[in-house]
Amino acid sequence: MKITLSSVTLWDLSVYHDREVSQFIVDYANHCVQIPLKLHAKNGASEKTSMMFRNVKSLRMNIDEKWGPGIYIYEIVIKDNITSNDNEGQAFSTTILLNSGDEIDIVCESIEICDDT
Repeated sequence: MKITLSSVTLWDLSVYHDREVSQFIVDYANHCVQIPLKLHAKNGASEKTSMMFRNVKSLRMNIDEKWGPGIYIYEIVIKDNITSNDNEGQAFSTTILLNSGDEIDIVCESIEICDDT
């Protein structure tokens, strides 16, 4: 699934609540950020997906753990009113709030959701 500025309002963000985030893969040369996600099932199995942010304009994150240690998504918020001279209003901002209180802010032009096998 590919999310762009025109389709961002159709994306159900609630399905990513409680997914584990333990690493970020930054491809600086290609302006991409990949976040592998894992959802643990009660039977011990896990479902793996990843979010690939493309044409990244900005990446900011903190590791303060103001609510205590935690690596799980609490919520994802998208703001679609990002504009700049170089992207003609095609970029949008995604904020991922972890259960530690830490935030990951990414401004990009698209996100691809991929099932990892």
